[in-house]
Amino acid sequence: MKYVVARLAGTDDIHSFISQYYGDIERYNKLLERKSNVTEYHVDKVIRSVGVALADNKLRLQELEKRIQELEATIGGNAHDRSK
Repeated sequence: MKYVVARLAGTDDIHSFISQYYGDIERYNKLLERKSNVTEYHVDKVIRSVGVALADNKLRLQELEKRIQELEATIGGNAHDRSK
């Protein structure tokens, strides 16, 4: 606050000081907006990569379940053939 009073009491024009002050706030807000957009982008990117990994794992699990069923059928068929 002392800085503001000193600036206003000095040779600087009050209008230019206020304009500069609001300009600084505007720049800061734009920087924050960009940072939040970048953060949001990275969060979305992580969510997408997790979704892709989950889909890949689900596909692998389905393939493994199918292979297990095939092996069970083969083992069951062989056991049935041996009992004859």
